Amino acid sequence: MSKRLELKSLTKPKMSRAEAYEHVEALFREAQRNVAALDVNATYDAKYDAKLQRDQLQRLLMYFAPAVPAKAKDKFSYLARFVAVKDVRYFLQYIFVNDGIAYASDGHIAARVEIDLPDGWYEPKTGARIEDSEIGTMRYPWESMNRIIDDARKIKDPDSFKLYEGIGKSEVSKAGAMYGFQGFDEKYGFDCKLLDRAANKEPLTIYTSEKYAVCAAIVEGPGVLADDVVVMPLKF
Repeated sequence: MSKRLELKSLTKPKMSRAEAYEHVEALFREAQRNVAALDVNATYDAKYDAKLQRDQLQRLLMYFAPAVPAKAKDKFSYLARFVAVKDVRYFLQYIFVNDGIAYASDGHIAARVEIDLPDGWYEPKTGARIEDSEIGTMRYPWESMNRIIDDARKIKDPDSFKLYEGIGKSEVSKAGAMYGFQGFDEKYGFDCKLLDRAANKEPLTIYTSEKYAVCAAIVEGPGVLADDVVVMPLKF
């Protein structure tokens, strides 16, 4: 009995998720420094191994990172609500900043906002600026997002938009999985989960158009912390 008690007292307590995150973050930062310190004449294998270790630790860091808050309080945490999760389009899992504009999209909803951050890729849960070799080989579709958002903003022309107000989280949830609009093609609607995310637990104003059978929606409201948020329609 005494031996069992003695062994039990030497057992280390289980590491919490927050402690695991801090530990992995330290390893990741060290791996980043190792990549930055690579000599120009380093062998291909040395460069590959160093970058692979950095990228694997970065993914592990995302796994242990704290969850995105239920209600965003700033621009960055608001954008973090719209990144993709486990998407094959790897670049959509991050917030991208270019020329003072931050972008986030999961392919169904897109948001952009002016932000005071250097250009680059940012981990949505932690805000850490990352350098991932796999991301670096891909071109983020920010130019396409600008075109989509700019086209959707035309909905707010006084001659073409229809205005819907008071669509908050509780009202949207009562509508079911899809929310269709009066005057909108009955075969299409908007995913309530997307509207909930955009609302940020506040009332939501939705602009859409009767001129087009399938058209994106622009959303606004006190909880919308981005300059532009566009929701794409889905078939019922």
